[in-house]
Amino acid sequence: MTTGEPPPGQADAVLDALMASVEGGVVRGVYLYGSAIAGGLRPDSDLDLFAVIGRRLTGPERQALVDRLLLMSGRHTRPPSWRPVELTAVVASEIRPWWYPPRFDF
Repeated sequence: MTTGEPPPGQADAVLDALMASVEGGVVRGVYLYGSAIAGGLRPDSDLDLFAVIGRRLTGPERQALVDRLLLMSGRHTRPPSWRPVELTAVVASEIRPWWYPPRFDF
């Protein structure tokens, strides 16, 4: 891994964690943003992801997602080349029309 690129496989693992944590058909899209796509990742940068979902998450879905993300994001639990993860999720119907700031669901 070079300093300016996201760790191979980590964004896919976040998507897998999201898909495994929520009932089918809820995830509409997951996007890298921030320094991961601007070429500015530094050794201490986190991996920023933005998810668009079809409805608000339930309490058990949130807990399952947090549990999975902590394993891949925690200082002592993530693979050595991976970065801390910051996942932001919004409900599709709450961002059309777009306004700033959007209401975050997660």
